[in-house]
Amino acid sequence: MLLKAGVRTVTDGAGHAYLRWSGAADTLVMSHVRYGDNRRAIPSATEPLHITWEVRPTVIGIPEVHISARRSELVYAHPDLNVESMCVDDAGIWVMVYDRPQLWHRQTEAGVRELLGARLHLLDTLFRELASVDLPDRPRALHTDLRGRVVVEARGQAWAPRYQNGRIELGRMDLDTLKRAVLPWTDSLAQHWVGNDRRNDYPAFVHFAKRPDADQAHVIYAVEDAHTMELFRSEYKYMDGPSKVMAMKLARDLKVDKEIIAGYMTGFHHHPYFHVPYAPLHVIADTLCIFDHERSLLVHCDVEGSVLRTTPISHHRDRSWTGVLLFDRVVGRVYALYQRGAILHLRSVDLTTGATGPTQPLEQPFPGAVQVHNGHVYYTRRPDGSAGVRSLFRERLRD
Repeated sequence: MLLKAGVRTVTDGAGHAYLRWSGAADTLVMSHVRYGDNRRAIPSATEPLHITWEVRPTVIGIPEVHISARRSELVYAHPDLNVESMCVDDAGIWVMVYDRPQLWHRQTEAGVRELLGARLHLLDTLFRELASVDLPDRPRALHTDLRGRVVVEARGQAWAPRYQNGRIELGRMDLDTLKRAVLPWTDSLAQHWVGNDRRNDYPAFVHFAKRPDADQAHVIYAVEDAHTMELFRSEYKYMDGPSKVMAMKLARDLKVDKEIIAGYMTGFHHHPYFHVPYAPLHVIADTLCIFDHERSLLVHCDVEGSVLRTTPISHHRDRSWTGVLLFDRVVGRVYALYQRGAILHLRSVDLTTGATGPTQPLEQPFPGAVQVHNGHVYYTRRPDGSAGVRSLFRERLRD
């Protein structure tokens, strides 16, 4: 190509090309994807010019791109026992395994899950086993206290496991202490214990806080399913006369509203349409964040119960939401858990706007006991199908 003349041509298979040229001084440009652009000044002349041009291939650098499939990482697998659940505290990763579940229960304990042949294993951060111990009395679940320490609930008692001198020691605890003094308290902030009185048979509860050296706790935030509560209390109107008299006597003796007594007398809390509100409280930095799904609000409070601000939330309106929020204490993130078919998806909830982030599907189908900790999601599944033992896996979450 001659720049001034604007004349173009293409070389043949042997590399020869011909241009009609006015003879004036110009610049010849040779361009090729392999050799780049090369320029040569052409002096003025009256005779045809023969130009031989030697070119060398040009190296074109492309930034390095790493492409890899996101793989789940095996955390723990027992050769014979199934992983039930896990918890992480300062001692390490606690993993509860079992041989098989108890298959029969009394009618009053329908739905209770108890484990036979259970053991508790402690892993370090490299997933190496430090110690293990047998768990008697049919364990039911792993819990954490307000300090994040692990507590094991069993059929007739509970234990507080501690790792000391290379072995796990089980500190015994009665169930009444567990349910009245441990489980209600979920976290702490500014020398206050933070907890709630949520129950599975009443459509309202309160979050409260208490100083360890104080006698009384003060209410931070009240949660109620107004529609279910109205139905619960309306049971009194449809009772017969003797039942109403009994409800009034119990209300006088227990100092509880007769309509609430009536709701329990008629067994409305066992009705298929009965609903307990879900409004978890999480301590994030120096703020209490309450996800009130009944009012579609994320409420930011201080430890005294003063509302700092509210943010609308809508993640719970998605039909695929499982009804669960997962909280990562280490990084202070909250994730909404969704299920579409066999795949679970996590979406982070923005604490400022209430919006949800991009979908993060788990690689493995049919996961169970899903938890998040320090930027990872942990879950259990059977890698070899129903014939294999349930193992513990984790995947890294995107920021």
